[in-house]
Amino acid sequence: MSDPAPQIAQAWRETGGAHFNAGRLAEAEAATREALRLAPDDALALANLGAILRRLGRADEALAIYDRALAVAPPAAAVLINRANLLNDLKRWPEALESATAATDLAADNAAAHNARGNALLSLGRRAEAVASYRESARLAPGQLAAWFNLGKALLELGEAAAALRGYDRAVGASPGFAGATPAAATRSASRSSGPRRRPPTTRPIASIPTCPTWLASGCSRG
Repeated sequence: MSDPAPQIAQAWRETGGAHFNAGRLAEAEAATREALRLAPDDALALANLGAILRRLGRADEALAIYDRALAVAPPAAAVLINRANLLNDLKRWPEALESATAATDLAADNAAAHNARGNALLSLGRRAEAVASYRESARLAPGQLAAWFNLGKALLELGEAAAALRGYDRAVGASPGFAGATPAAATRSASRSSGPRRRPPTTRPIASIPTCPTWLASGCSRG
């Protein structure tokens, strides 16, 4: 008779994903930890748990889980992107850049990977490179507001107010109710002034494109 543990672990993992998608984070954590009790090296369950812990605000635990997920299986773009976004949250920007670059190397067509890379670059003051990353993200996923908004911010910091305005306007077009698009008013003012205006370096990433917490959870955007 075959061992039923892998199938039971998968059922718990998928239950955790369903709880996560429904916003029931405590239940998601409990179900995912049960999956890992049965299958401790299940990279999918580890990736799920990292996303759950990040959402719960337990950043250090989440980072350790992401690192474990990357250690037990070949690197996966979703894990690398989520790890990069977490490191951006923690203001550990060189490490975030390393993780995001690994994701773009692995999945060059993933908009979320390029957006995460742009966030790290912008926070490091490498604005022109950040603009290039955001442009690629927006090209790959023109309906995602985060890349357009971040592109506008990066261009504004470079003193390119007119181009920044176009980025903000695209963000509004992608999501008319997006509260973060309000800096467009400041951009309009800057575009009417003479000469470029350099903005101070950003202190944190502005927006992240959502990435699946797992390869199995349904109803989650991969950017």
